[in-house]
Amino acid sequence: MKLTKFTIKNFRSITDGSEIHFRNYSVLVGKNNEGKTTVLMALRLAMDTLKLHAYQLPNTKRTIFKLKNAYEWDRDFPISLQEKPRIKKVTTFKIDFELSEIEKIEFRKEVGSKINGSLCIEISFDENNISTVLVPKRGSAALSKKSNQIAKYIANKIQFTYIPAIRTEHEAIGVINEMIEEELSKLESESKFKEALDVIEELQKPVLDKVATTIQESLHKFLPNINNVELSILGNNRKANLRKDYLIEIDDGDLTDIKFKGDGVKSLTAIGLLKDRNKIINGASIIAIEEPESHLHPSAMHELKQAIQKLAEDSQVVVSTHNPIFVDRETLANNLLVSNNKVKAVKKINDIRICLGIRTSDNLIHASKVLLVEGETDQIILTKLFQERSLKIAKLIKDGDFNIVSTNSASKLPYNLRWYQDQLCSCYVLVDNDSSAKESILKLLNAKELDQKSYMHIVVAGKNESEIENLFKIEFYEDIIFDQFSVELSKTKFSKDKSKWSNSIENALKSSGKSIIADDITNLKKAISKKAVKDGVYDNLALHNIDFVDNLIFQIENYFIKN
Repeated sequence: MKLTKFTIKNFRSITDGSEIHFRNYSVLVGKNNEGKTTVLMALRLAMDTLKLHAYQLPNTKRTIFKLKNAYEWDRDFPISLQEKPRIKKVTTFKIDFELSEIEKIEFRKEVGSKINGSLCIEISFDENNISTVLVPKRGSAALSKKSNQIAKYIANKIQFTYIPAIRTEHEAIGVINEMIEEELSKLESESKFKEALDVIEELQKPVLDKVATTIQESLHKFLPNINNVELSILGNNRKANLRKDYLIEIDDGDLTDIKFKGDGVKSLTAIGLLKDRNKIINGASIIAIEEPESHLHPSAMHELKQAIQKLAEDSQVVVSTHNPIFVDRETLANNLLVSNNKVKAVKKINDIRICLGIRTSDNLIHASKVLLVEGETDQIILTKLFQERSLKIAKLIKDGDFNIVSTNSASKLPYNLRWYQDQLCSCYVLVDNDSSAKESILKLLNAKELDQKSYMHIVVAGKNESEIENLFKIEFYEDIIFDQFSVELSKTKFSKDKSKWSNSIENALKSSGKSIIADDITNLKKAISKKAVKDGVYDNLALHNIDFVDNLIFQIENYFIKN
């Protein structure tokens, strides 16, 4: 069962009956005070009300629910409409679910009614905070009479969890406490647990009786008319106390109570518990997370994003955020723009950029896909290569949706990657196979800012280190070396040097009696890239590098182009 659509009318700041279409991973994105929290609070109220309606007496259409975050008309009905005449002063939610073929059969068996796979529930609240649950479709009168059964069926099939913005230690631990308490409460229906409670009650009784007698004797001196004092523990309180008697300690090199861990650890612990908790047999789960970025370090945010996306593989996850990190750059339809208290599907990445106040540079234009490389010559050579060998990437370049950007060095890669990700660009990284590039990549992997699908090193067989010029045949550029230095590479040890191209060429020139400055290598690289544009790239590659280049093109196409 999946939640497919949610409609809100006249709840807090949302008045227009916005229809919100949900997927496995849905991101509500917008500035502060635009209505993101309102959407999540509405979904929470609707799902909680539906769950409670499941246990309401049959054939009772209206009831007052005692929810932790109950509906209050004075607060929740739009203030701007409260004094207006001739309008219905009612808040309405509609929740649309899609049932699988198996679930349709189950539904007919449990509820006694046949449906086509789509199930809509309407929940409304009036001025007296009284709720009504209906099934608004053909034959709705008959189905509405079974609203309790329908609600119970849904409640048994879907686990809904709401995680508020985690801003304080109390709220962070509270999320975890609620989950643990709910799991522990399941023990209370087991016979062994009931028997254990009886033993505890029996052991506690003489102690309480003794204390009661002491109190009675003390009070009798002052109030002679007091004949008896009794002490007891309510059964529900005894159960509740047992649910709270636990300690959470986490060892990340230092065994510590979770209360004293950082916000990132607390958030990831809550998400980790949710992942296993919501695996319901033949069911589903919906998890609403408000501003997961609150008070987290950037590296922790990337780690949390990966955890949330992993969670979305088995659950439907709805996230509200105003941080670009959590935006789904790959599937725009997963993002929902909340602006001016309205919710609409995102069609262009620029819609989100404008909403979040992101101003892209002139060279980026509207590109949403970026390949980050180390140097300007890498940029020139790869552009020519894609034009020759990849119609898909070439079209993206022509349309201005794909840019190859030089970071000017591997050390500047982390800064550039974060900057372009903040511009809501999907980024792939191609770097040299040397110590500097490897160090930068490892740091980004450890910080969860890159994953194994989003980068490649330029690897050449027989080389300890390599860069893009190592991909070409020596014959392709030996004339350039001779024209500038009067050195024949074939008479040097250049071909046997296992270091990367720039170091190998420098060693070859020095062994031929030349003193080399940094600009010499830069100028040689520029000359080779210019020749590549003129004479082509792919046909001038060394044969043993063809497979690597084919794989590079395949990986970049696969990363940026979704079939």
